[in-house]
Amino acid sequence: MPLRAQTIMGYVQGIHQSWLIDIAKTRFGQDITSGMATIETRFRYNPDVKSLPAMVPAVIPLLLLMIPAMLTALSVVREKELGSIINLYVTPVTRSEFLIGKQIPYIVLAMLNFLLLSLFAVVLFDVPVKGSFISRP
Repeated sequence: MPLRAQTIMGYVQGIHQSWLIDIAKTRFGQDITSGMATIETRFRYNPDVKSLPAMVPAVIPLLLLMIPAMLTALSVVREKELGSIINLYVTPVTRSEFLIGKQIPYIVLAMLNFLLLSLFAVVLFDVPVKGSFISRP
């Protein structure tokens, strides 16, 4: 439970800070809190700690990893069940060429799915996208 742990950590740091201020007051006899600097933790990504901007971008790669691999496996099994894979055994195509040829359509579909899912994330879920899809950081 990270939120509960962060709350407890804040309480402990506050108690320690007030104890340090009390020690400084007794040693130096003056209030030293007026010139103290404070350190704050700021989140650069998702500063409001909302769940949608964190979850929606995480689901997109999971879908794009699983769907093309499963569809490729299903197409190879379907060809084996129908018996049409025997035609490929007699052609001069290597196994890697056969598998790459089976995956290329699904890779193209995955790229289109990425664009569509990114559009849905921005339009439907209001996930902010900063930067460019084309240029590298």
